[in-house]
Amino acid sequence: MLTTLKLCKKNLLHNWVFLCVALYFLLLFTVPRGYGIGAILLALTALIVIPLLLWKKQTINFSKVDRNLLIMFAVYGLGLTLINIWHNNPIKEYEHGFKFLLAIPMFLLLYKYPIKPIWLFVLVIAYASIIQLFAFISLTGLILVKDITNTAVKWGYIIFAVTAFGVGMYVSVLSLSRGVWLAVPFQLLLVAFFYFKFYKKIVITVTLMLSLGLVALYLIPQTHIKSRIDNTFRSIVAYQKGKTGTNTGLRLELYKVSWLTAEDNPILGASQQERQEKVRQLIANKIVHPNTKYLKHFHSRYFEILAKYGMVGIALLLLLDLFIIIAFLHRLRASNIATQAAGAVGILMVFSYAIYGLTDGVYFINAGLLAYFIIICSFGGSVQQGTNNDRK
Repeated sequence: MLTTLKLCKKNLLHNWVFLCVALYFLLLFTVPRGYGIGAILLALTALIVIPLLLWKKQTINFSKVDRNLLIMFAVYGLGLTLINIWHNNPIKEYEHGFKFLLAIPMFLLLYKYPIKPIWLFVLVIAYASIIQLFAFISLTGLILVKDITNTAVKWGYIIFAVTAFGVGMYVSVLSLSRGVWLAVPFQLLLVAFFYFKFYKKIVITVTLMLSLGLVALYLIPQTHIKSRIDNTFRSIVAYQKGKTGTNTGLRLELYKVSWLTAEDNPILGASQQERQEKVRQLIANKIVHPNTKYLKHFHSRYFEILAKYGMVGIALLLLLDLFIIIAFLHRLRASNIATQAAGAVGILMVFSYAIYGLTDGVYFINAGLLAYFIIICSFGGSVQQGTNNDRK
């Protein structure tokens, strides 16, 4: 009994960290704005626990690539914060950079108290029907069946993951999001590349089947995918002829606003006041559509960064992506299957967000950025479950 109590006390914090991550996924779409509850609890725990660990001189051992990744998080967050100070922006503008600084103790916490990869994939699979990125993570996590010895558990996991991927892809593609359509081919290739060294013939067969399935979805009139793509191309042609008030036209107008704003402030971007004044000026001179003043962001990760932080911001963003890729590529070279799967997830996430960011602002909304941090921190920390050789 005494031994049990000691064990529970020892694992209490570890279990609490798991609960915080689990709450993020469980409340993601079941409670309005519920995605923030688990993330806030995790962040508060990190802000309390990590300073205490440092005060008690407890070390958190992690690899050189992970150390460099955390340094890049700090450089990115501080860089954007300093640019905001330079522009004398209102406090709301500081939020994006602050979140990257807050992610550092969260990463350290999940590195100290890692979650087993199998549980991370199960949590993701449960919500693959809502988020397309989670659907591909579910597909990536199928590789873990190589380590499952119980036949019933193995087939249960396979059915669970494949069903989640199929439903997730169907729902996501039907969402008619431009970013989803653009990302699917690249995500499919990345996952196929990861599996190719394990199952060459199966990968070729499944990739062909999925490709044919996507073509079928495109051709079936009831999905409205083909009509939406046709409308997009018609809107682009209409935009070139001066009709800028369509959905696609207004996005292109926002990109124009960002580019013209950056021309005046190429290095550090423009302050909020300068951006607002630029929009008023462009509308007054009939250079952009009047409705651009009602849109709160640029509907593009890159044009948003360019207008707000200039070329310095773009450079920081590209460096951040590069450091994340390097950190997770390091995991792909591990001997442990679970660590390799975690590496594939990190790389999949970076490329997915990079492609989503071409036409969407998911990188700047709370739900999108929290998913970004949770995936990096959780799957980055889960390498603790691998061997010591995997941590070099």
